[in-house]
Amino acid sequence: MQNPNESIPFRMSINSPIVKTDDLQFHYDNEDFGEVPTIEQEDLADVRDDVDLSSLGVANTAADLELQSIAVPDDVQVFRSASIEELIRTVNQDESVDDEIVEDVLAASRQRRRQATRDFNRRRCFSLAIFTALSISLALAVIISSSSINKKSEIETKIQSESSANKFNEENSSARNPTHDLIAEPVINTQLELEVPFPVILGNNFIDLEEGFYNRETDLPFFWQVPLSGSSAQSIMTGCLNLVLASSMGDLNNSYPENLEVVPVGNQEYVDVNLGQPKGIEHAHNLGLASSGLADVVVSHHLHYAGKQIFEPEHRARAFTILRHPIERAVSVYHALVRNSQDEEIKSMTLSTYLDSEYAESNWLTRFLVNHRHDELGDEYINVAKEVLRRKFLIGIYDRIEESMSRFEIYFGWTITSPPGRVEACKVCIETMISNTQARDYDELTFINDNAVKGSSNYLRLKELNKDDIEVYWYAVGLYQEQRPFIEDLAQRVEP
Repeated sequence: MQNPNESIPFRMSINSPIVKTDDLQFHYDNEDFGEVPTIEQEDLADVRDDVDLSSLGVANTAADLELQSIAVPDDVQVFRSASIEELIRTVNQDESVDDEIVEDVLAASRQRRRQATRDFNRRRCFSLAIFTALSISLALAVIISSSSINKKSEIETKIQSESSANKFNEENSSARNPTHDLIAEPVINTQLELEVPFPVILGNNFIDLEEGFYNRETDLPFFWQVPLSGSSAQSIMTGCLNLVLASSMGDLNNSYPENLEVVPVGNQEYVDVNLGQPKGIEHAHNLGLASSGLADVVVSHHLHYAGKQIFEPEHRARAFTILRHPIERAVSVYHALVRNSQDEEIKSMTLSTYLDSEYAESNWLTRFLVNHRHDELGDEYINVAKEVLRRKFLIGIYDRIEESMSRFEIYFGWTITSPPGRVEACKVCIETMISNTQARDYDELTFINDNAVKGSSNYLRLKELNKDDIEVYWYAVGLYQEQRPFIEDLAQRVEP
């Protein structure tokens, strides 16, 4: 029911559509109500008898008011029947009415209607502004979401097409020679001129790649673990190929047992030594790790010290490794540092702060290859690093982890050929390990795209700190490409 204080439409047109209400039938204009004067309920008290309702488009008598029922549109104001009947009774009492009263009533009605119209327009404008703002916000959200989805799709596509999400295509921009020159020119059979001696330990205790094929009776596979580059390879060796590793995992508590034995760690098996630190390497040497026959693979990042302590001319190392682009690896080192540190200052380090700190690595790969960790590196050491890789290592590339692992399997005879169920299980296991690596790579690539995009100050600083490693890395990529025919030939030789 309408509030007695609400306004009543005053002007009606005989040609307007009919609106049927519970109380009466009347007409309303299709015109804008902003021009329609209204009479308020309290104003009717001053209006006496003689208002000609026909001039207002309303029937003169109650008998002419046909009562019908129909739903009323929201934008149509409806009379209360009591108000209309009161108006009719008032008008029928007298044939005249004071014009000034009527004019006052109409003027007051027009004023209130104008105010109501202004209030309505303000509310409409406010609502329109809110609607516009919401529409813009929604549109921006859709655009941002679409952009995010596209970015994620691009990264996922890259991860699927490459074993690593973070493949750099800089074409060795910081190397002294362009990448295509390094790779196009044969490198395997080209011995580099060295201004400093080739490392004696590696020369004596590591087998040259060209020295025939792997002999499990005398040769011991040595996986040179470049930090944050080959952990997935270790997982595949232990979890999928069921190899026993002598690494840092077998004696995590540094208990240094008196005897060597194979111990379970989770679902894998390891020799109970810790080759992640010099003391653990000395302990393994004293217990005769190389001659024990317990380890299928020896793993350490201490290339020279492990080479000196673990191996000997009677039990030499067959070396293999997985290399990762130095800038990508450096970012992973930063993440590992801030994630695992207990120092709040380190944990809060930005990449930019880290790169200017004492914790930032510089040319780790080259320094560990030549065992020259602290002094300035010159061209003479870079050539030694390349020559060590050329002569002694079967190369694997992080961006080609699946193919790299296949090469290692062929080279060392680890390929599982029977029974069929075991072959399929091994295949699924390797795919799972690589998939897990790719999942980690997604976050890594996202961070690089946001914080070390090519050409940025962080990128240039990373490149400056690792310029020698980048050159050595791309040389290794050339070796990796040229070693393919050797592996393919070996695979044909060992086929049943």
